Amino acid sequence: IDGSSLTFLGFEDLHDTDYDSYEINSIFNTYEHVERSRELGACIYSIHVYPSSDFEDEYKSATPLILTLVVGGVFLSIITSFLFYDTFQRKRNTKVVVNAAKSNALVTSLF
Repeated sequence: IDGSSLTFLGFEDLHDTDYDSYEINSIFNTYEHVERSRELGACIYSIHVYPSSDFEDEYKSATPLILTLVVGGVFLSIITSFLFYDTFQRKRNTKVVVNAAKSNALVTSLF
């Protein structure tokens, strides 16, 4: 099946066996009463549909990997920015405390 077109390959089971676990099947016999399914002209067939490597290739892309790397990069840059900010604030706070202690010692020695 390719879009709205269908290509008949044959009466054999010609699907790629690598995709057996992805089988979707549908029974055409959807009568509520089993005895009606045996009437002349009743359709008692089922269809088994399997994906193919072409179908899989249409959905393979590097987009999930790229988006993961971008989000990870943004997260790492935010963490790095926070760590730099924290380091500078600690140094600044240490300077303020040291200068306050010196000022306090100076004022205390005067009185």
